[in-house]
Order: sequence, then structure tokens, then C-alpha cells
Amino acid sequence: LGKIGTALGVETSALTPYLSTLIDLGYLSKDVPLTEKSPEKSRKGLYFVADHFLRFWFHYVYPFRGELEMDNRQIVLDQLAKDFEERFVALAYEAVCRNIFLFLCREGEIDFTPSRIGAYWVNDKRTNIEIDVVAVDRQHQILFAGKCKYHHKPVDLSVYSALQGKVEDALELKRSFPGYRIWYGLFSKSGFTQRMKEVAREREDIYLIQDAGLERV
Repeated sequence: LGKIGTALGVETSALTPYLSTLIDLGYLSKDVPLTEKSPEKSRKGLYFVADHFLRFWFHYVYPFRGELEMDNRQIVLDQLAKDFEERFVALAYEAVCRNIFLFLCREGEIDFTPSRIGAYWVNDKRTNIEIDVVAVDRQHQILFAGKCKYHHKPVDLSVYSALQGKVEDALELKRSFPGYRIWYGLFSKSGFTQRMKEVAREREDIYLIQDAGLERV
């Protein structure tokens, strides 16, 4: 909220009613780390443009209105080729992966009863941790942590190792869910390397997910 106020030159207290209205209309969303016990009161919230069409318009149309009005479309096409997947699709893919995980749980593909699904992040002077998908099964005391990769190459073991390291460093997660078992999930557009499959085959706490189904290893 503070960064939005600084960018607009407006006091944060004056922003609140406008942001609330935009959220009610479905144009914005406010996400908070899954560890927050009172999400509506959390000061750790991040605001996102909720509608993907509007996100596209503000990133690829609004800044280039003059060029587009003169039918100079190539500059926009060049920008799309440069960062469309990284800046636009990757963020949308994370939301898709959360829905895929919920679907797999409902279908019994993953023996997990989620009470909350979201993400987790810590961005301060000491640490910088982001986990794309985090879900809690309070009934069985399991915490699921997932990484989403919208890449053109198969996901390798290094991605799993990095995810495991982030979970180990996420002290707030451990404090919020003491004694919970940790399950790991890797979501990939382009599948997985043989080495990653071999490791997953030996472990019961790793799930490899491609498209909307589990990778059978």
C-alpha cells in the first residue's frame, strides 16, 4: 500500500476506499501470505490487477497508444516477444497451478484435504522468499509447497532443491504450522528431466504435475 501511495503521491489513508471499491468490482485483488491469521487486517498484502485482459491492456496497449493509433504495431509485437511469457503468462500460470492442485485433491489424485490454498512470501531487508503455491491440510497436519515453471525445458532437480531450501528458510511457516509434514510439488509446462523423475520415484513427498494431471513416474 505504501508503494502505491508513493507512486501516486497520495497518502495511503486516502487510497483505502478506492482500492476497496476496485476490489469489490473485481478489478483488483489483495493477496496476503498464507500464514496471516487475519488476512483482511494484514499489512503484508500485495495488490494485483485481477482481470487478465486489463493486465494485458495496461502493459501492452496503454503505454503504446500513440504508436498503435498510427498503425505502428511492430513495436508492440516486439515487446510481446520480449517479455510476454515472463511478465504476463508466468503470473497467470501460478493461479492456474493453484486451481490444478485443488482439482487433483478433489479428484483423489492427491490424498490432501486443503483448508487454505495460496502463496507465501517474505520480502524484507533480511530475507527474500517466495513460494508460488502453499496449501494447508489441518486434518492430517500436512503443508504443501509448490513451484510453478512455465518454461520450454523440462524441470530439473535444481528446481526442487531450491524449493526445499526456501521452505527450510521460511521460519514463519514452521512457527505457524509446527510439527506439520512437508509435501513438495513441481508444476511444469514442459515436463521433467529423467533425473527429477528418478528422485520423485524414490520419495512419497514429491508430486510432479504437468498440465492438469500427475506425472506418472
